[in-house]
Amino acid sequence: MLEVNYSKLFRDAHKEAREIVNEVGDYMIAFKISLADQWKDIKGNMSEDKIAKLEKQGWSRWTKGNFDRLYFNVQKTDVLDLEYHNSGTISEATWNGKEISNGEARRILAMKAYVDIADGKLYIRYYRNGDSDEAEMLRKVAQDSLDSIA
Repeated sequence: MLEVNYSKLFRDAHKEAREIVNEVGDYMIAFKISLADQWKDIKGNMSEDKIAKLEKQGWSRWTKGNFDRLYFNVQKTDVLDLEYHNSGTISEATWNGKEISNGEARRILAMKAYVDIADGKLYIRYYRNGDSDEAEMLRKVAQDSLDSIA
């Protein structure tokens, strides 16, 4: 759990608000802006050390515009093992040593698991209605990878 020194948080927010109040015009607005900035600094933004550790585990960093993400590549882990036909289609698939269907494997490969570096949250993107067992399988493996560096 995140431990926060709220006294320091508010002190720093007031200090920053006093610096920007002339630009904003109102102290309460300046305080809200600076408090949001202070909270974002505490809550989010993964350290470069954590990012480097995740990249060693097979995560890939992608940055474009305001987006800064780490994508999880399940094929770089030992969780999903695939064998292919000469045509390139999947012939056998196992998840943690347990045989899964080729369809499940294709759905897992089609999903995107990523961490938004700004907020530190894990997101799973998939194109299927309702809950997905495959999405939950991918979420658990990606979360375990994240937790291993904490």
